[in-house]
Amino acid sequence: MKQYLFAITLCIFTPALALAADPSLQKLFENILILFNTAVIPFLFGVAFLLFTINVIRYFVAGAGNKDDREKAKSVATYSVAAFVFLGIFWGIVNMLAES
Repeated sequence: MKQYLFAITLCIFTPALALAADPSLQKLFENILILFNTAVIPFLFGVAFLLFTINVIRYFVAGAGNKDDREKAKSVATYSVAAFVFLGIFWGIVNMLAES
């Protein structure tokens, strides 16, 4: 067990020992912010847009005759609009932290 722990630790710290990576904590936070700013938040925007579009179609086309289906689609579409607002605020905070 100790051999595996030593091997894992050696693999993790080898780039820092070879001066191939910046081991500072500030660089780690910067990389995490860049990941969120370029990948995670745009993906979540895409999911929220997809849910909104599907539920608008469900509201106007698929559930036009059924009142219960229209109410379900309306509530999920409302939640996806709220997700747009929340993601916009979160993305602004991430950009503010990334620029400072």
